Amino acid sequence: MEYDHEEYLRGFAERSGVAFKVAASWKDMLEMTQITAEGTLPCVVADYDESAQFENVGDDSLLEYRTYSAYFLQRASVGDVSTIPKAKRAARAMADAYVKGMLRDAARGLSGLTHLARESVGIVSLGMVGDWAFGVIVTFTLVSSYVYAE
Repeated sequence: MEYDHEEYLRGFAERSGVAFKVAASWKDMLEMTQITAEGTLPCVVADYDESAQFENVGDDSLLEYRTYSAYFLQRASVGDVSTIPKAKRAARAMADAYVKGMLRDAARGLSGLTHLARESVGIVSLGMVGDWAFGVIVTFTLVSSYVYAE
């Protein structure tokens, strides 16, 4: 089974009762101001990056390392800086729930996450994104065989 980033994150967002968005380019991420201004927070954003790195392992294929990202956003009260830590903690809690579920699915061989490079999972805090939205970004890498021989 191949991992489907949009489907997996959409399912998480639906189970969590939060909004879901897709960003296919940096331009989409710049439009995050619109997403946050629309009031669609809390929100999960699937970020698409089709880049990959390859490693030659000495046989008829390469290893492909494909990295994925997801943004988890919560709103702080406009103009009230004392609510920022609470918004960041709520976004981190949402990201932690996502990562824990992803690690469980990887251990069970579900959702195309069998080859999740567990050491690649990272959570990084974001500053303000748009209209008083704060959050974290989760990144992780899936490793698979890239066969080029015919």
